Amino acid sequence: MKNKFIKILLSCFSALTIGTLLVSCGNEENSNDKGNENPPIDDKESKGQEPPVDPASSYTIRFDSDGGSDVKSISVNKNTRATAPADPKKDGKAFAGWYLNDQLFNFDTPITDNITLKAKWEGTSVSLGGIIGNSTSNNATFIYRDSYFENASNVFNKDLAMFMFGASISNDGTDKSSTYFTDLGFEKATVYPKAKADYQCIYYTIAEKNITDYKLIVVSVRGVGYGAEWSGNFEVGNANNHTGFTKAKEIVLNGLKNYISSINYAGNYKIALTGYSRGGAVANVLADSLLKMEDKLTANENVYAYTFNTPKGLLKENAVAYDNVFNIINEADIISLIAPEEYGFARCGKDINIYNEKIDDLIHAYNNKLQLPAFTASETLSDERGLNKFILKSLIGYSYSSEYVLSTRNDYYNNYQDTLIYVCNLFFNLPSETLNKIVADIMGKAKKDVFSVITIISSGDSLYNYIKGFFDEDNIQYVEAELLNAANKVVGFIQGPGTYLLAFAIEPNRSNLIRMIDMHFAVVDYVLLSNYSE
Repeated sequence: MKNKFIKILLSCFSALTIGTLLVSCGNEENSNDKGNENPPIDDKESKGQEPPVDPASSYTIRFDSDGGSDVKSISVNKNTRATAPADPKKDGKAFAGWYLNDQLFNFDTPITDNITLKAKWEGTSVSLGGIIGNSTSNNATFIYRDSYFENASNVFNKDLAMFMFGASISNDGTDKSSTYFTDLGFEKATVYPKAKADYQCIYYTIAEKNITDYKLIVVSVRGVGYGAEWSGNFEVGNANNHTGFTKAKEIVLNGLKNYISSINYAGNYKIALTGYSRGGAVANVLADSLLKMEDKLTANENVYAYTFNTPKGLLKENAVAYDNVFNIINEADIISLIAPEEYGFARCGKDINIYNEKIDDLIHAYNNKLQLPAFTASETLSDERGLNKFILKSLIGYSYSSEYVLSTRNDYYNNYQDTLIYVCNLFFNLPSETLNKIVADIMGKAKKDVFSVITIISSGDSLYNYIKGFFDEDNIQYVEAELLNAANKVVGFIQGPGTYLLAFAIEPNRSNLIRMIDMHFAVVDYVLLSNYSE
């Protein structure tokens, strides 16, 4: 219902809705066959062919798959090299190689006896079916391995990115996030804070795991299912880094410091940070703070940061291009452009663009029940990736009334910040029954006659009386002056910067707009990320 509410607002309450949206915030199977066909030591092999095996002078290699799929034995001539078979499969595990006497076997080794090679398996299978919030998405899986953190933090690892993605979208402020880590063998997985958050707050989860000679601490910032704290996205401020993201970052940073202090671990720490959408922005700002701290919690090279669909929360002059901070971005998702670079904002680290022009085919192949609205090109919009840029450019470019302009950060701060925070807090704190009634009524009007919706937003009084009617019916408490002021500001925005957006209330523009919103859904990012290759 929350997604329907956002779509209705975006389609009909153009200005409010666009503003609200702006800041809301497998690999191919490994095979050793290719490039691993080594010539025999005695050079008796014909070019492009395996040498014939002489039973009288050959050895047998048997393969023990240790519970995996069967692999047939092979025979090779004495003192020649064997070609590795195709990797076996085992549910919930990743193949880690063939071992001889507990040592990884090198297939370049000449065979001098009959041997048995045993498969080694590692990792834990993770299913994201219930996490990404779509009942048809039951085949979203990946393999988690502790060994991801043995690699250098400044080398992008798609498998590690999948684990971080799951950690970020599992975090909805409930125990679902702690369960995600517990199932993977992490300890002390705890969701903070325990009290109900307000708009200046943020939920986050911390979990730890002992791996060889270090302790891994993962920090996942809430990425989905926001309540009142979602309003903090609108608190951009008029100076320095994004105010709302910075406040949330301080909460997580202080929590992390306290967590590490309570452990009193004498060894080395490795810290992994992740977050999705709003959580991604907070994680990105947090990574910047960790890497700039004089009193280090760990060495900079021990910080692994992966954020997803990340809004911009740092000033450009503060955004260092760290080589161990990766921001996974779908450039067709408008969230990646907020807060606008025209306001001076940027992300630290490196952006990894996972957009794929075959996105519709990939989603259909992943699950044929899932489908995005088709994009319809026009004279001004030939590509869906340009839609979000077009919207932002149009909003920021409005200059006819100083009371409603959005050209600069100060314009937004002076003209809209307080109103958007108020409206967002108001609606996120409504009883679900009241919100459902408003959404159902708007949907019904939009289907019958879109102009009846336009009438509602024709003036501040009209919008005020429309909302007031639902509030009075359900005994919702509100301050009349504040609600009327917000209604006037919203309507002024629609009749100012958002005037052209009314075109998105009708087809095909409406489908294009909905497609842009759907680009921010977790299942889309899963499909794009799982098919990404550098």
